[in-house]
Amino acid sequence: MNDSIDGPSAADGQRWPGDAVAAVSVTMDNMGEAYELESNLWPSEMPVGNHFSVFSSLPPMLEILQSYNVQVTYFVEAWNTDVYPDTIKDVAARGHEIGLHGFRHEAWSALDPQREEELLDVSVRRFRELGISIRGFRPPGGGLNTGTRELLAGHGIDYTSPAGEHVVAADDHVFLPFRWRWIDAYCYFEPLEEMRKSDGRPPGLIDPQGFEEIMEACIGEVIESGGYASLLFHPFLHDDADRLAAMRRIVERISTDSRLWCAPCGEVADWVRGRPGMFDKDPGLTTQSWMR
Repeated sequence: MNDSIDGPSAADGQRWPGDAVAAVSVTMDNMGEAYELESNLWPSEMPVGNHFSVFSSLPPMLEILQSYNVQVTYFVEAWNTDVYPDTIKDVAARGHEIGLHGFRHEAWSALDPQREEELLDVSVRRFRELGISIRGFRPPGGGLNTGTRELLAGHGIDYTSPAGEHVVAADDHVFLPFRWRWIDAYCYFEPLEEMRKSDGRPPGLIDPQGFEEIMEACIGEVIESGGYASLLFHPFLHDDADRLAAMRRIVERISTDSRLWCAPCGEVADWVRGRPGMFDKDPGLTTQSWMR
């Protein structure tokens, strides 16, 4: 069974921009200490504002993207607007899109509507104060709640990238899902061990070569189906030369394949929204998550 995130198929004669038969967004999640603070993993005596991922991992990742002229969507927790405002503005100045990843990486699907509204209000306002308009949201943990879409619309957010299967344009909202098995954390992050085990993989992390193989399979599937894939990188997982080298090869692979349209999520959302009836499947949102 083809397991790709699918949009219109090439067989239907429905095409992406230009001569592309499929679309890919390179995305990034998490900045600084937000997740560690929210999960009570950050030592209480340690000051914030000097996280290794911001100053050691992110710069070479941005250089890789610039080398291949690839613009990404970086989903950032709003907490960072006070701690790393210059970094956020630098990412945006390089032509990358800034999306929202909660306020401090809360397990979004566990929130009640009132708390969702509070966090969205302060988050969108914080980014606006930096001169950045937010129109995309990726829920920490991958899951949405029943009323999330309506709350997002009230804050001008017109697309989401949750965990799921299919690109969908529903009214004025677009779903651009990611798959857990097509992200770096599936290979490099210990808390996803149970997810790997459920796929029959041996214990332990997957090395950069294995990650490249998974990404190559993803690219092959999305080209075959004429669909869409949202690939996901976390700066805190790329503090290693071999992992950075693997990222470089993956970005080069995507950017040099004429069959692929590589664009930030916002551009893909606009394309999808402008073609009513072509992306009308159920998004196939999943409740599977590593966060509780």
